Amino acid sequence: QLLRDIASYCSRQHIYLVVDECFLPFVKDGKERSMVAALSENAYLIVISAFTKLYAMPGLRLGMAACSNGILLSQMKQLQTEWGVSVPAQIAGVAALKEDAYVSRARQIVEEEREYLRTELNNLWYKVYPSDANFLMFESEKELYEPLLAQGILVRSCDNFINGSAHLIRIAVKTHEENEELIHALRTLS
Repeated sequence: QLLRDIASYCSRQHIYLVVDECFLPFVKDGKERSMVAALSENAYLIVISAFTKLYAMPGLRLGMAACSNGILLSQMKQLQTEWGVSVPAQIAGVAALKEDAYVSRARQIVEEEREYLRTELNNLWYKVYPSDANFLMFESEKELYEPLLAQGILVRSCDNFINGSAHLIRIAVKTHEENEELIHALRTLS
């Protein structure tokens, strides 16, 4: 509801709001949370999404931008390259959209592994922030980016976020083995 209120405010103020829904497919009720339904009533709302995250095909560069503002869409189309989406990307995208079982299984694995990570991080006394997507954010008393990188583990330091710090870390939910490796590394740093 907060996002819908923000979108409504932006519309009244003639401010474009871009909503990135790339991680929304990882959320169990993601379709219900999507802002796409609000497009028809808001000419200042733009919803973007991509196959990059859920279908793990970043090299194909397949995504979309949706908007109900015909003038803006026309301007965007003029700026678009002639062959913006390759034939292999189109074929992969069509095939991916038929993979309901894959999406359900991926969502289940992410949910299970996210809960495993949340539990283990809490056991290590880190402050873990709620998440419904395929990543978690947690806070540490000491900086972890460099010590983890030295062990071959790359995490996202949130030091350049607004109100962020080097003590705030974002991690991706990965395979169980990779998640165990992260937890083991964090135990050695505690």
